[in-house]
Amino acid sequence: MKKYLIYDLPTRIFHWLFSCLFVAAFLIAKTVDDDNPVFSYHMLAGLLLASLVLLRVLWGLIGTHYARFSSFALKPTELIQYLKGVFSGDKKIWAGHNPASSWATLVMLVLALMLAISGALMTTGYKETFEDAHELFANAFLITVLLHIAGVFLHTFRYQDNISLSMIHGHKQ
Repeated sequence: MKKYLIYDLPTRIFHWLFSCLFVAAFLIAKTVDDDNPVFSYHMLAGLLLASLVLLRVLWGLIGTHYARFSSFALKPTELIQYLKGVFSGDKKIWAGHNPASSWATLVMLVLALMLAISGALMTTGYKETFEDAHELFANAFLITVLLHIAGVFLHTFRYQDNISLSMIHGHKQ
């Protein structure tokens, strides 16, 4: 079966940098006290994450076809049909982001921005005011990531379509 370039290089670089920066920031936050000098790397990872999100939003507007948000399957009915199809045997294949990954992408982008905003506001002297919100956004992000990873495994098993490799080389059948 012929393979097509679906995920362009900027999208793939964003995906893996975004993943690594979130994991780094989350692990530092969970293992290092705020007053430890290492904690500054948490803040640096957060700033880089926010910068990446801004670049991804730009790329989502002007990038290649499958990178653009206009190619995302974002109708709630598409998401419901996709989820039903995963469990009922529907074999519909999505060239780019399927409805679940489309929604997961948007949720993670919004949560990353909320993390950046709440994190920045914590440095203004109102740490206690924004700390709970920051932690809530981080935990929501983590849950979304775990659901996304579970979805990748489920999709790969169900459709025999190794989409995790697609995020490395960019090609899909």
